[in-house]
Amino acid sequence: MENNIELRVGGKTAPSLLKSSIVGHVKSGKTVQIDSIGVAANYNATKGLILAKGQLAMHGITLVMTPGFLVLKMENSVENDIKTAIRWI
Repeated sequence: MENNIELRVGGKTAPSLLKSSIVGHVKSGKTVQIDSIGVAANYNATKGLILAKGQLAMHGITLVMTPGFLVLKMENSVENDIKTAIRWI
């Protein structure tokens, strides 16, 4: 069974749904990676993580979040652009 879950967050991702997904995966013992590109996506990811941290704290679970960068080559792009995403582990 895979112990790492990768969630991609977009500008239209609902932070409350992201929170529920994070909480469910963490409670089942999985490591969650959140990837987001752009201002709106990063805002939604951050808000979802804060909400998840609060909900998990009510269950006695401390959520530890480590931010980093992820360089992605956009293969569907005409120019094969390189984008830098924020990755939370």
